[in-house]
Amino acid sequence: KVTIEDVKSCMNGHYNRTPYDCYGDKGDEQSRHRYRTIGINRTSELSVLQIRPYAPEAYRAIQWVALGSNPFNTLVPVYTNVDVIPEYLSGARDLVTTDYLYWSDRLIAALADAHYNHNLSTIENYQQTTLAFGHENIRLTDAELAAKGRDSAGMDDAEIHRALEAANQKECDFLKKQTDALLHSVLYTAAMHMKNGFFLSDN
Repeated sequence: KVTIEDVKSCMNGHYNRTPYDCYGDKGDEQSRHRYRTIGINRTSELSVLQIRPYAPEAYRAIQWVALGSNPFNTLVPVYTNVDVIPEYLSGARDLVTTDYLYWSDRLIAALADAHYNHNLSTIENYQQTTLAFGHENIRLTDAELAAKGRDSAGMDDAEIHRALEAANQKECDFLKKQTDALLHSVLYTAAMHMKNGFFLSDN
């Protein structure tokens, strides 16, 4: 079976560890930029739609969302049977601000790209941590609704909507903390590699 992580790995692709990898050390400068990668800089949004046949209809559908360049972002699970989406995911995109995931992801990618190998382990940890939290949030939310006897609730059930909206907000609250921490890390790395860097110990 194909997992959410399998899809994300594919969409991150940049000919990893081949002579055509733009972040690699194989091949040469020409080969590393010969072919267009899947995970390009201009990506704005990736959605993976998951319809879970084993879950009750009212909370069966989940949309996993990633914003910005895929090698540097993560997938966020969002229940779709809701009336509102957290502002962190749906906010305006005309002003650069870390109040919205879109701009945080764009900033992280732009900063981390130039120092890919220095940031790789931090980004991978971020992706694993946030994906794990997403799966656990879904499991707990499903279990709580089942425990309340909401398995047979209809698609228009207001209690279901509120519970799923709360789960989505919980997801975004955790994600924002993790994303802010990642931005801090890649910004620090980029600052330490600036060409005009100078330390008191320099001769």
